[in-house]
Amino acid sequence: MTHKLNALLLLVLALHASPARCDDIVDDGPVPELSPDAVNHGVDIPKFEPYAAPEAALWEQFTDVAAPRWKRSLATKKGEEETRYDGEWAVEEIVELAGVEGDMGLVVKSQARHHAISARLEEPFDPSASGLVLQYEVKLQESLGCGGAYIKLLTAPLKGEFSNDTPYTLMFGPDKCGDSKVHLIYRHLNPVTHEYTEHHLSQPPTPPIDTLSHLYTLTIHTNNTYAIAIDGAERRTGSLLDDFTPPVNPPKEIDDPKDKKPAGWEDNEKIPDPVAKKPANWDEDAPLMIPDEEAVKPKDWYEDEPLLIPDPKAQKPSDWDDEEDGDWAAPMISNPRCADAAGCGPWERPLKRNPDFKGKWSAPLIDNPRYKGEWAPRRIRNPDYFEDHDLYKLSKIDAVGFELWTMQSGITFDNIYLGSSSNVAAQIADNVWKPKHDVELAISEALSPKSPPAPRPGFADMLRMFKDRINEVLYSISTFYGALQSEGFVSALRQERAGALGLLMATLALGWLGWNASIILGFMYRLVVAAPAPPRPPPVAATSANSNSATAASGSGAKADRKAAKDKSLPDSAEDAWSPFWLLPESPHDVFSLVTPADIRRIRDGAQENFIKLIDKVFDRLLVLKAAKDLTKLQTSAKQLLNCVRILTRLVPFAYEACPDGGTVEDILLWTPRPRPGSGADYILGKQLVSAAIDLLFTSGFTVPPATVGEDAVVRYAIWENGIGQASSLGSSKDHVSNRVEVLRLVLVLASKTMYVSPAMAATSPNRALHAIAYNSNKRMVLSLLCSLLNTSLKDRTQGWAIPYRNTTTMDPSDVLSLQAMQTLFVLLEYQAPSSGGNEATTGPLAADAEADSSTPSMVLVTGAETGLQNLFRVFTAKLHRRQEFDYLVGGVIRLLEEGMRSNLSLLASVTKQPARSVMPQETTILLWMLLEANAPFKDYLVDHNSSLKLFSALMYFMLNGCNDPAQAGMVRTISHIIHYLSEDSRFATRLMQPFDQSILPSTMRIVDASLTHADFMINTVFTLLSSSKPHLVPVYSSLLLLVRNVSPYLTQVSKPTAEKLVSLFDIISSPAFIISEPYHVRWLIYLIEVFDYVIHYRAADNPWLIYSMIQARSCFTRLKGFDLDKARAELLALRERKGRSEAARTIGKTLPPLPSTPSPSGTLGVEPESVSAPASSLDVPTAPATSAAVVAVRSSQGTTSPALSDKARGKRPDPGPEPLSTKEEHQQSGVLTPPPAPAAAKLGTGGTGSQQFQPSVEWVFSWLPDLPLDPIISALEALAACTDRVAEEVQREAESTAAQLGGAMAGLDIKDSGHSTHLSSPKPGLASDAGGDSTTQLAFVDPTPAIMRWLGSEAMAKAMPDLEESMPEIRPRLQVMSPALVAWSRSLLWSLIYGSGMKPFGIWKNTQVRLFLVKNTP
Repeated sequence: MTHKLNALLLLVLALHASPARCDDIVDDGPVPELSPDAVNHGVDIPKFEPYAAPEAALWEQFTDVAAPRWKRSLATKKGEEETRYDGEWAVEEIVELAGVEGDMGLVVKSQARHHAISARLEEPFDPSASGLVLQYEVKLQESLGCGGAYIKLLTAPLKGEFSNDTPYTLMFGPDKCGDSKVHLIYRHLNPVTHEYTEHHLSQPPTPPIDTLSHLYTLTIHTNNTYAIAIDGAERRTGSLLDDFTPPVNPPKEIDDPKDKKPAGWEDNEKIPDPVAKKPANWDEDAPLMIPDEEAVKPKDWYEDEPLLIPDPKAQKPSDWDDEEDGDWAAPMISNPRCADAAGCGPWERPLKRNPDFKGKWSAPLIDNPRYKGEWAPRRIRNPDYFEDHDLYKLSKIDAVGFELWTMQSGITFDNIYLGSSSNVAAQIADNVWKPKHDVELAISEALSPKSPPAPRPGFADMLRMFKDRINEVLYSISTFYGALQSEGFVSALRQERAGALGLLMATLALGWLGWNASIILGFMYRLVVAAPAPPRPPPVAATSANSNSATAASGSGAKADRKAAKDKSLPDSAEDAWSPFWLLPESPHDVFSLVTPADIRRIRDGAQENFIKLIDKVFDRLLVLKAAKDLTKLQTSAKQLLNCVRILTRLVPFAYEACPDGGTVEDILLWTPRPRPGSGADYILGKQLVSAAIDLLFTSGFTVPPATVGEDAVVRYAIWENGIGQASSLGSSKDHVSNRVEVLRLVLVLASKTMYVSPAMAATSPNRALHAIAYNSNKRMVLSLLCSLLNTSLKDRTQGWAIPYRNTTTMDPSDVLSLQAMQTLFVLLEYQAPSSGGNEATTGPLAADAEADSSTPSMVLVTGAETGLQNLFRVFTAKLHRRQEFDYLVGGVIRLLEEGMRSNLSLLASVTKQPARSVMPQETTILLWMLLEANAPFKDYLVDHNSSLKLFSALMYFMLNGCNDPAQAGMVRTISHIIHYLSEDSRFATRLMQPFDQSILPSTMRIVDASLTHADFMINTVFTLLSSSKPHLVPVYSSLLLLVRNVSPYLTQVSKPTAEKLVSLFDIISSPAFIISEPYHVRWLIYLIEVFDYVIHYRAADNPWLIYSMIQARSCFTRLKGFDLDKARAELLALRERKGRSEAARTIGKTLPPLPSTPSPSGTLGVEPESVSAPASSLDVPTAPATSAAVVAVRSSQGTTSPALSDKARGKRPDPGPEPLSTKEEHQQSGVLTPPPAPAAAKLGTGGTGSQQFQPSVEWVFSWLPDLPLDPIISALEALAACTDRVAEEVQREAESTAAQLGGAMAGLDIKDSGHSTHLSSPKPGLASDAGGDSTTQLAFVDPTPAIMRWLGSEAMAKAMPDLEESMPEIRPRLQVMSPALVAWSRSLLWSLIYGSGMKPFGIWKNTQVRLFLVKNTP
């Protein structure tokens, strides 16, 4: 106790060595939202007085509530979807933070609406004489999340209603949706084409986003210059000729469009060696993997034991109703005998790499002797060239208007001035806006929690402050001691006076501590000298294993970071502030753990100039180190180069995320030309940084092996691994692989701008860094990088460094490289330049970078600086065509998927819950999807390849395996798109009719029926997914049903379980309550109807079981043809009233009951049919997550009993009912489709699951019902039903005759005769006929199913079919369309995977404000 007291006393004395700060005591909380109740708070608010503005074409203060000058538009917004301008406007007094009493403005009153309003000028205004001045106030009373507040000056003469198609002269004002900017767009009349073109300001300023009134001023001078001011301060000035994209004046010269490349021009630098021959011992057919003959089955491997068994402790619930809920079955649990065993189930020999495997042989590449270089067309004079030096002479203005879309209401416009006098605008600012703004600021400060006196800190606060002060003093002493050892006393005293004073006072205190001096000295030695420096924000320097180096590093690094945050503008020569960032860290962990997000944001937001200088200095150092010719001999340089990469990786995400004011520093940091540190030459950092990062991937001695003798190249564009474009590997070392990992991490960070925009803006918001890579015109670089990424992603690492299983502490760098290579490939192949709203990406700074590059110092080594007009990564991927290339791609994808399957099924993986490799099946499926989408010949090759069914089986396995895991919903959806895309080809659909080998599946996924085709397995998988009750799978259902629909014209020999499930699925989807519950359910119904239509017309004789199941369920088709909206509503309401939401979740998804005298299937795909339930919002009615048995009861009462009912629940089948009315008029005249009279129907919606439920109408029903091909299906089924009834009757008569001959003595016995099983005492009703009978009068019953199956597969069935030639549908697949929603989803999926993989081990984007997707932190 004495020791602790003396130590505490010593630290209290040391506290006096550093002055206390008041902000250590007062901890300001968050500023509360301003409320309308905060009227004045002691601030004098002036009353509104009108102001007279002279020389104004328009001066509007909105003094009249009626606002007679302003006219709300009644037009329709033109675009992809025509939308009315239904947003409300009002002229009313300002409510939020009002600075003037009685001041009114034009207010946007609606949220998430299109708004348009305009006011015509008294006479047209011509800005060509004296220029133009436009000024107006904007007040965001509810702030602004996404929307515009800009004004349009409409071109004279104004015609018709104001809309987005109305010609305008100029558009100016703030906008925020994703990025925040102040728009400035003017329209110029081309004197050659006589058409108007829009020209956008290239570098718009960022507007303030708060609830204060802000003044926006635009001035167009007669010398073709402009000025933008916000709140009276100029924010951007420049030239109308130079600062807008596209430039007004076109180029003088262009490429000659008539110039063609000569036929003999050779632009292939390398060609296959024509004299090379395949070695005699090269076996191309040798397999890659062979069974390990030396492997022995473990003694404790139980082949006869299943992995899952019924839970012996489970008990049937007391409220379980067998009639409604089906037969109860105990849940499955893991077999306890397999827990400690080596394995259960069939044992197979593991595979090992074939030592004789060599793969496909290809000739090595040699220099092309006829190579002439890249061809370029000659340059000619631009026939459309013109020069306009009077851009300020804009078109005459007839009106002003606001045409906006916004998610927030409360946007207020006021004090609009349009004229030619800057002096008048300045007077308005001084006399009208500034007094108001000053009052608003005063009220805002009065509302701030800083106004009341700060409360005295409590005991807990004092302890916290005391602890912080102790850490600070100890840190100061440690810093002083470190500097004392390394730099001497004078330098240490100059750097850290507080630490020296604290150490001095602590030493003096030892005199009066007496006999405790030795204890305190020991404590001081351990605390200050031996231990690492205590944490003190911001801790930038890295720790070291050596205590002295750790102390020095902490001191120097903290000093540098403190300077960067404290000094608003550090000079370039302050090397003590910059150099620690690349000198001190020893690993990426040091950078990511010590440079915290709080540190970075403090420098970025408080000292932005230092933030920019820091990145400039780090990049400048990177360029110097990159220029070294042999980094292998310069270990110190290589370490510093890696540290530069790491620091940039850490800092760049914070340039993309939104700052507190709503803007970003990306534009000014990365894309604004500025002097390069140390040289003064202008350069664009973003483009140079991207080019340098790509060069680092091919830097000799750093990421690729050193240059050979005689080769003097720092950057070597060489393909890393063998595969596509490369016959042999480079032989990279572990250091090369590790360095590639760090550089690829930087490339992904540079391309991650997409993560910081909303999904709605992701397709149109430019990603200039990614554009600079994907649209790079350096073909050699693109080919080298593309092939390197492909080969690295698909590399076989079963031999080498790869460890068998991943854990949280060990990760092989080659696996990390493979994952990052695949992710980089995704990003590059997926990127397309925005077609609209993203002009900056295609014609903005990227188009002007070449001019900036001309002044770049040569040491920058920008080898691929210019961008082209297309994504060369996609172009070259589309050009892959050689068979060996496709063999490599297919083999690599299948190998990765099979490795994932073996990993999931292995015992170690089941225990550790970790996959075998960091390249997950989810990334592999995405790669396959992108290759198929980018390369049409690859799809043709795949559908004809012998391995296509092996690939199909692996994909279906992962679809089944991932359906229960929401984290794998993206993979399931990706696989559904892949198989849907393949199903569009008839060759693939035909291949699916081949037998399916279930041995590749775990026992839980196998189907009882062994005679299955791949199509059977596919349909069973679709049924399992649709009945899995997983809301995250709802987006997949359309693709799954379309897959079945595309394959249906080629279906043959569909098995009995498959047929039952398919018809059962149709029974559910065609139920009236289900159809009207959601509008998209009709699409699912149409897909299934088309399946049966194709089968009836093309494949009836080839599918007896499916035809028989359809005959049994033909009442479903007649029920659908007689669809009655009234009855559907009543059925839905009855369902809600009888069962409710909780009870309805237990019966949907049941399979068809067994056909007469046939056993019910025990389960399909590892799921018992009785326990299957349908997903929410899919196979359900709106009030419950699944259809309930009440649907069955209602259908039974209406005479539309389906085959899914048991015999007991079905009873005798009634007549199908009257023929449906054929026209919409007949329905309306008969009153069939009138709303139900029940008051509940008017109160509740008839469909949907949300508050705005779907309301089906007569028009909606007639939009799809008449187009369903029900007539040919029903006529065919009725004809076949009559024939099958006759077959059943013949079999029955034969059985009765046989029974009569045998006599009553044989009653109760089974007699085998002619392949029939005759039961003399088991009477049952008829099969296909709906007419029932008294079963007690039947003397004998025989199962006619075998006879019916034989008849349905005979020529007699074809003759009994009605003539369906006129209704024969064309076999045409439904194609997959890459809709904007699908593109947005796929982009979010890609970046979410990249974000997730970046969380370990460093958390690259952790705690940054990502907007593309929602990040949920799990405990």
